[in-house]
Amino acid sequence: FKRRIGQMAHSFDSVFSFFLPEFVPTGKPGAASLRSPEAMLVDMPKITGLINGLYSTIKYGVSACNDGFGETSSKPCKEGDFSNAVAKLSYEPSSGDADTIVSELATLLTSGRLSAANKQVIKEAYSSMTDTAAALRLAQQLIISSPEFHTSNTVQMNGESRTIPTNPEPSGVPYKALIFVMLQGGADSFNMLIPHTCSSKDMYKEYSDMRGSIAISPKTSLLEIDSSDSDQVCESFGMHPKLSAAHQLYNDGDLVWFANAGVLYRPVDKSNYKKGAKSALFAHNSMQREVQRIDPDKTDVETGVLGRLSDALISQQKFSVEKYNIYKGSQSLDGHHGSQPFIVDAEGIPEINRNPSITNMKDIVKSMNQATESDSGVFADLFADLFLNSLHDNELLTSALSNAHISTAFRDDSLGKAFEMVAKIISTRELRGVDRDIFFIPHSNWDAHNKV
Repeated sequence: FKRRIGQMAHSFDSVFSFFLPEFVPTGKPGAASLRSPEAMLVDMPKITGLINGLYSTIKYGVSACNDGFGETSSKPCKEGDFSNAVAKLSYEPSSGDADTIVSELATLLTSGRLSAANKQVIKEAYSSMTDTAAALRLAQQLIISSPEFHTSNTVQMNGESRTIPTNPEPSGVPYKALIFVMLQGGADSFNMLIPHTCSSKDMYKEYSDMRGSIAISPKTSLLEIDSSDSDQVCESFGMHPKLSAAHQLYNDGDLVWFANAGVLYRPVDKSNYKKGAKSALFAHNSMQREVQRIDPDKTDVETGVLGRLSDALISQQKFSVEKYNIYKGSQSLDGHHGSQPFIVDAEGIPEINRNPSITNMKDIVKSMNQATESDSGVFADLFADLFLNSLHDNELLTSALSNAHISTAFRDDSLGKAFEMVAKIISTRELRGVDRDIFFIPHSNWDAHNKV
């Protein structure tokens, strides 16, 4: 459940639950500076997992059929056949009249918020089918595809279709990709890069005295690196003994250490940091947010460092750029230009509603999530916008990745699978028509002291 819809009982990613209380979404809520923590989970992979799971429950009961929420499906999956299910929906309408059925479902599933326009769409779809049981299942699926079902807002549609982003056109320049791996947690940097040889004073002794029992010792166990050509106080530093791969990368000239880097915008000390610092300096979530922004002066708080980089590539270099979050969304990719970042699960992208109950079901769903009037509920508008963009992105990426083939073997863990998905996406660059790809990969549980 957590991988597919972002949440599961007793399975928090961290002490901060499944979402951050300060999260500000895109769209109309973001423009109004409204916070919506749960909107962090409204992205293409999780919308796919939720919609497929709900559709499957309606059509097959609680089973594994077509990405359902159940664990098994020992028999072939056939809509209306509940022999694979451990449970099924038991609603029976009070009459066979379309008006009565849609009104009852609207009361049960949207507390009566379902708009008159969407009621009419569902009634017409119901009436178009001769099998009343199949018609009821279709009506239920359509209601759970509405913004009224997913939010507590009322909806006033303006009759216009939503704008869906078009596929980019490449400029013809050589392709490049940037991958940002975020080590989420409270990384103890003082036990990762440690003073080693310092002629002016014994910095290692100062470090050891200050750190006490969690200091890395003996000094000879450190992986020494040369810093004599820098303006640092030490001629060499020591890396944690377990960072041998990073040590080799540094010696090969493929890794750089940024020492004394942080989010302070002016010097502070223990006596004035509470008033002098713009950020909460001792909270994991705020520090992770600041790393994704890298904007200590808060000149553009709605963006992230990768988003601003993408903006520059698009506006100044005229490049075709796509941005990808692996696993979940991040502020790092938020910018002002180009399309919204894709969010892709490392396990791949299942198709949304692979076996629709009616051939034109996607068109019906789109008509129920049209653009809205200015006085319509902003969170309903946000869901409808994200839902339709997810339908578009899902179709685009499932088509592209179905033809992606790579020969490199990756580790069988969350980080290895994330890099494997990045490699697959990169392999489709010509099909997607891009000059640059930017990827954000979160790697959790990076709370490191002497056990780094």
